[in-house]
Amino acid sequence: SLLDNTISHTSKGLTLVYGDGSFAGDSFPLVTVQGTDANDAITGGAANEMIFGLAGKDTLNGAAGDDILVGGAGADKLTGGAGADTFRFDQLTDSYRTATTSATDLVTDFDVSQDRIDLSNLGFSGLGSGKGGTLNISYNATLDRTYVKSLDADASGNRFELGLSGNLKDTLNASHFIFQRVIEARRAAIP
Repeated sequence: SLLDNTISHTSKGLTLVYGDGSFAGDSFPLVTVQGTDANDAITGGAANEMIFGLAGKDTLNGAAGDDILVGGAGADKLTGGAGADTFRFDQLTDSYRTATTSATDLVTDFDVSQDRIDLSNLGFSGLGSGKGGTLNISYNATLDRTYVKSLDADASGNRFELGLSGNLKDTLNASHFIFQRVIEARRAAIP
């Protein structure tokens, strides 16, 4: 079984495919898989995985399970596969465009019925014009690609930009995004 094992690979380029393993109970634990700074190809299994690509132009495929895919730096290709998947971006430079270059990630199979895009670490407030902390949604018919983008650049000229395969312009709404993580705190009753 892959669980409770650490897989480390540091050569240039990593291809990692692992099987279903064996589990007891009615839910799968979260398995964490991490790539390298090279161009990695990582395919998950039936478990609920958190897959990190790190740097490089990575190809991440969650396969089955409710997966969290984090491409990291580089223009990554992200496929959630079956299950309710989350595509998480921790830094603006995880998927961006400047006036002269692009490192835009592509989500190949966003399922509007169950997948989500986690932007909670980036400080965006919601959907809108793409200015003032909001994100704009547009569609490029030539590429058959929907773009989620900020039109405001940071101090280095980077603007967040994410591509999704297909025309989702009129389908995507705020419920498909995580803009802020909600943390519930419970107070103890004072006697």
